Amino acid sequence: HPLILHLPIGVLALAYLLEGYMFWKKDIDRGIQQIILLFAAVSATLSVGTGLLLVRGGDYSGDLVANHKWVAIGLAAICWALVFLSKKGNGKAYYLTLVSSAIMLVVTGHLGGSLTHGEDFLFDNGELAVTPNIEEAYLYTDIIVPIIKDKCVSCHNPSKLKGELNMTSPEHLTAGGENGKIILIDALADSPLLKRIHMPMSMDEHMPPEGKKQLSDEEIKLLEWWITSGAEYDKRVVETQDYDAHKDI
Repeated sequence: HPLILHLPIGVLALAYLLEGYMFWKKDIDRGIQQIILLFAAVSATLSVGTGLLLVRGGDYSGDLVANHKWVAIGLAAICWALVFLSKKGNGKAYYLTLVSSAIMLVVTGHLGGSLTHGEDFLFDNGELAVTPNIEEAYLYTDIIVPIIKDKCVSCHNPSKLKGELNMTSPEHLTAGGENGKIILIDALADSPLLKRIHMPMSMDEHMPPEGKKQLSDEEIKLLEWWITSGAEYDKRVVETQDYDAHKDI
């Protein structure tokens, strides 16, 4: 699905450019546009089909997924309508449908991007990242949460539950996923989360998975510090175990 979904985007973009060019050059044969629109309709249908198969795998759920699915299906239907209308001529219905397809394409792309990168992947609530005062900072809230949001939440959120694991809140982190808890309070150093971030990239269990933005060495050390010092959610940095050894990371 991630490979095929770019086809209708590119083909429709080409159709819009060609339509704009033909608006000024009235004597151009519209046969090429009909072929492009047919290719857009076929690729959009394939993209919807592979997306539905992806949803059936169980890793995606929630309102965001449902909205993306139905808007994408609507876009595919509009593409087929464009194929039909293009054969009837370039009248008002054709142009209205063409504009509608552009709007649907933008909405579908935004919803898909939100599923892949998180719902705030464009604007992040308009907030600027601020380095906290180390004397006042909380280890989990101010240090660990930004790492989790940047490297983990795109695959482990209410809309995309890889391994049935949600990492968007302390409660969900504590609960773990389909393979059990990822942080073992009674054996912190053996926590599956720590083991997975240290696995070779070639292993399927390595986190983040290959192809995703990887943790830096500093981020790994910070996660280790948080977990081995108790994986607590309400402790200030200066109150944690081995603060002096980690304060310069």
